[in-house]
Amino acid sequence: MKREERDETVLDMARKLRAYADAVHGPTHARIAAVQTHLQKLEVSLLVSMRTPQTRALLGALGWLHCAFAPPAGPFTLQRLQHRHGATRRLLAFDSAAARRTEAAPGVLLFLGGHGSPPGTTQPPGGAREVSLQLPPLSVSDDGAFVCSVSAPRGQVQQVLRLHVIAPPRVSLLPSRLSPGLPAELHCDAVGFFPLDVEIRWEHRAHGHTRPHPGDTSGDSPVITLGPSWSSGHRRAADGTFSRSAGLRVAVAALGDSYSCLVTHAAWDTPHRVTVVVAGATMPSMEDMAGMALVAFVIGGLSLRLWPSVGR
Repeated sequence: MKREERDETVLDMARKLRAYADAVHGPTHARIAAVQTHLQKLEVSLLVSMRTPQTRALLGALGWLHCAFAPPAGPFTLQRLQHRHGATRRLLAFDSAAARRTEAAPGVLLFLGGHGSPPGTTQPPGGAREVSLQLPPLSVSDDGAFVCSVSAPRGQVQQVLRLHVIAPPRVSLLPSRLSPGLPAELHCDAVGFFPLDVEIRWEHRAHGHTRPHPGDTSGDSPVITLGPSWSSGHRRAADGTFSRSAGLRVAVAALGDSYSCLVTHAAWDTPHRVTVVVAGATMPSMEDMAGMALVAFVIGGLSLRLWPSVGR
């Protein structure tokens, strides 16, 4: 094959790869990387088959990373690398000449050419190869940049994909019930989230109001001024996730009022809300208790005067 004909063939492969990326992932986010040498216009074409150069995955779930490339005429080496905090870790290496993996991290699986790829995976046209990398259940340490690199005798090309590992917080609010007429301290916990940060705020809705608060659509009671509150710093667990707490002091809980803890985190599009409502029978006030004690004292005195033998 003449050099011009081979260049046309390789360039046609690149156009097919671009068409594949546009069809599957849209022209905006499909990324084609090409290497050019002084002997050939194009040696290898590589794309990362992700909707964006960044992706998110839940903590504890299996991780799937994909790329597709047009293999060169001669031997090539495929590597999957991870960059995190300035360090590089080789997850997998594949040598086409030996037709086998030459290196693999524990639990990492390679699916080359579509064999064993997840159901529904679309294969690229024109002889391009789909490469799927399955990571073991994700941990916090998997958050970082992953590189798909193809090396040939005349050049090397690579593409970087940013993986964000996320874990939504588990939110709890104690006590779960408030009694009217009594003081209370609310305690809101956001546990097991990643990455930083979370925002914890409080809302108090008074019972009986019908005028909606400006910009609020969650109820017909206005948000009113809260009492003293506090917030802890971040605590880190052994698995790398974080926790944080906040508290609110309620001077006197009014019947029908509600108190909400709202937590905002990158894992959620909208804040997560946990609410406690003041319910139950109203407790007597101090004035009521003093009045009842006075009445009991008077009744006891009258009883002794009217029936003196009872007191003997």
